[in-house]
Amino acid sequence: MKIRWRHVVELLPKDIPLFIPDIPGYGRSASLAGPHDKRSVGQAILQGLRSALQHDKQQSIVIAGHDRGARICHRIGVDKGYANMKVLGTIFLDIVPSLVQWQTFNNPAAVVGAFHWPFLANVSIATAVIKAQGGDKWVEICLTKWFGKNSVGLQKFHANNSMKVYMDSFKPESVIRASCDDYRAGAQEDIEEQRKDQEQGRKLDIDTLLIYSDDYIGKRYNFEKVWSEWMGSGKLNITPIGDGIGHFLAEEAPEKTTSTISLFYENVASR
Repeated sequence: MKIRWRHVVELLPKDIPLFIPDIPGYGRSASLAGPHDKRSVGQAILQGLRSALQHDKQQSIVIAGHDRGARICHRIGVDKGYANMKVLGTIFLDIVPSLVQWQTFNNPAAVVGAFHWPFLANVSIATAVIKAQGGDKWVEICLTKWFGKNSVGLQKFHANNSMKVYMDSFKPESVIRASCDDYRAGAQEDIEEQRKDQEQGRKLDIDTLLIYSDDYIGKRYNFEKVWSEWMGSGKLNITPIGDGIGHFLAEEAPEKTTSTISLFYENVASR
């Protein structure tokens, strides 16, 4: 949800133009009528940007996303953009490629840690179970599991009554189902596309910035080793954030996240 970027928006230079949508189906955004694979979602988002710009000229953009949004950005980056948009660079917060994530599920501990991946991919079952419990309670459980232990970071996460906003946003059944549809696509067509990408040499030919929680996902993966196998001619930039900061980097560590994003943006946008 776009509320995740509230601190970063305040800290970014004011001359950087921003377009911050909710992922279709999440928050206040309507769900897609068709497939929820990352290519379809990415095309819908960039078409929304195209409509907002109200012109058909080629537009150069830098894209950024956290978690599910970062996976959409990964797809857009490999596909080199849509809707006459030229992607200069892409920024991923706290992810490894979806295919890599699924491949680590041969480790029982990894499955326990990311149990929601296979659970949500069973759309009908997961939707019914979460609806019975309450989408707001489900979100509260998940967010509490994923944020870090840094006291200052936690204060920043909870600022602006964010937990209530997240919980309220997941009360509608339509949002619960859209989230499940997202994960179902992530278990099927998205990873099939990534498998084909790797087999056929389609990689990231644009500069890419990775920002990740060093104390959480960083303990499970060697980010440089993992992501170097997914890079083409683009330059890989990696910034870990430690000190007990958890999954929600833009909220728990907005200053470090924003300064890293700003520097990357200046480098790619000035070319």
